[in-house]
Amino acid sequence: MEVGPLEKTYRKLIMSGLLLLLTAFALLIFKPTGTSSVALGAVLFAVSFLPLELARRVAAKIAVEIREEGKA
Repeated sequence: MEVGPLEKTYRKLIMSGLLLLLTAFALLIFKPTGTSSVALGAVLFAVSFLPLELARRVAAKIAVEIREEGKA
């Protein structure tokens, strides 16, 4: 299997997770709409870990693929 598509998936997942995390922190710090911003920021903070966890799993697959290519 080729590592290229996995790297693209990894980059997309890590960037979307970090963007969600940054947005959540911005909502929690600046509170543009008051209490609802805090609630939305808390939800986004929790949801941002989903793509980050998926990116971690893709990175593990990439590591396995690289290791297998080295043995062959």
